[in-house]
Amino acid sequence: MSWKAVALLFFGTVLAAGLIVGAVLYLLFRAGGGPVEAADSLLQSLSRGDVEGAWGETADEFRDGTSLEQFEAFVHEWRLTEASTRTWHARSVSGDVGFSRATVRLEDGKRVPMLFQAARSDERWRVTSIAIEVDNYPWPIQKGAIVSAGADGVVTKD
Repeated sequence: MSWKAVALLFFGTVLAAGLIVGAVLYLLFRAGGGPVEAADSLLQSLSRGDVEGAWGETADEFRDGTSLEQFEAFVHEWRLTEASTRTWHARSVSGDVGFSRATVRLEDGKRVPMLFQAARSDERWRVTSIAIEVDNYPWPIQKGAIVSAGADGVVTKD
């Protein structure tokens, strides 16, 4: 075999392997995208000031456990209507449930680390709970502050 044939075979094999790895990574990314898409849609509604619309996008069990008034208090406590950008750090899906982690940057530059849980029903992902990652929050959190909202109701800082 000539060196040209060997080189062509080598580069063809590398290209094929790269395409396979890329396809697998794409599928893995898309598989975990549901919880992120649900949370991102909710945050977009909040950044437009549509708190009621964001609450309406959540799962039935979220709305059963957290009233609109409680959700509004949570949103205003953390100034989520001032969210300017968000960075997604982690996502995980197991069957029809998943979570995603994000850092939400407010208009004044303050960052709020958040954890979203979501579930798929009728082929649509919806947020089932939202929590502030208290251990990763860089400023003191006052006692009584709502730190999570969702299907289990609201939780306040002790």
